[in-house]
Amino acid sequence: MYADAVRCTHNGTGGSGTITLAAVTGYPQPTDVFGTTGTKFVQYEICEYTDSTFATLSKYEAGYGSLALSTNVLTRTAILKTWNSTTYDAANPTALSFGNTAANIQILLSATTVNTRSGLLSTLSLTGANSDVWQPFNTRVTYDSGAATFTMTSGSRLYIPIEYIYTRPISQVAVEVTTGVASGAVRMGLYDVDPSTGGPANLITEFTSSTQIDASATGFRSITLGTKFWTPPAMYWKCIQANSSTIALRRLTHNGHSLLSTNGSSRDILMADKGATYGALPATADTSFSTPYNRSGGGQVAGFYK
Repeated sequence: MYADAVRCTHNGTGGSGTITLAAVTGYPQPTDVFGTTGTKFVQYEICEYTDSTFATLSKYEAGYGSLALSTNVLTRTAILKTWNSTTYDAANPTALSFGNTAANIQILLSATTVNTRSGLLSTLSLTGANSDVWQPFNTRVTYDSGAATFTMTSGSRLYIPIEYIYTRPISQVAVEVTTGVASGAVRMGLYDVDPSTGGPANLITEFTSSTQIDASATGFRSITLGTKFWTPPAMYWKCIQANSSTIALRRLTHNGHSLLSTNGSSRDILMADKGATYGALPATADTSFSTPYNRSGGGQVAGFYK
């Protein structure tokens, strides 16, 4: 149970869609915390037991959703993990169908509105042809459509330190191509951090191992992952590689806010280039670099997800 002890059941109608919450005697309710009007983005857990003694768990689901306070209707927006009494799924979870016996159900809510990113940082919202919502991997920098671009070197691996705080699986990754080239392609992956050096260490995943990002045209270019990807919020290194020295990618604007960065430009290593041949990203990252780029050299090359 969450520390703030908000606990509900449902109104006797289960299913895999929206759930109307009902009060449990003796426990604080969402309206006690949030009031009775508006909609709140909440973190939830739904537990279904085999009977009302709560002795044996039969189903479990956790995720993010929106709660309409005037009606107590919970919409399950993002499923983080599920247990159906047989399989635990945190890679490709989908909403479970819960029974209609309210006495066997407990629903736990965080009493704090949550978001996937810090309130100090912006979420990218696009209009027109790019009406989807993408978020940069690095939550310490912000997207700016007027930011400078970076021309890649064919085969060179560009390593970029990032703070990644997303807490649910992602299904797509993208780059913004500002100069495309026929048969252009981009690879992208994530590395963990070497605790002794702070540099990149082991490949966690290459998003593009099966299909590379098509960089033959400009704009947001993406791939859909075969299996949704999830990793705990932490510091990581992102790696981007292109197969042509003509391809240029959008940078992110480095946020110099004092709460986010106090180092001078000469000490902020935003990315580092290592000469290589285009191909599958290595299982172990390069440990020396051809060219380091600091803040005075511009923002990081952007990688996006959703």
